[in-house]
Amino acid sequence: MRMLKGLSRYSRRNYRRLLIVLMISSFLTACNAGSFSSCPVIVEYSNQTEAQVDHDLALLPPNSPVKDFMKDYSVLRNEARACLQ
Repeated sequence: MRMLKGLSRYSRRNYRRLLIVLMISSFLTACNAGSFSSCPVIVEYSNQTEAQVDHDLALLPPNSPVKDFMKDYSVLRNEARACLQ
């Protein structure tokens, strides 16, 4: 702390407080930086593609596991939308 030698006691105290505040704020900023990018990207599909998927799903047998997969995918997309809001 050689550079603080010429400062008064009051100035040194304020300088140290400023350093502490800056260090804490930088740590908090680093913690929050990842949370802003944690939402997945939602792929947008055209109306034509969605209609084709609906048609293809209707052709599947009632007990097809693909229908369960699509329901799960729908839930994940809704959760991703909620994350972005």
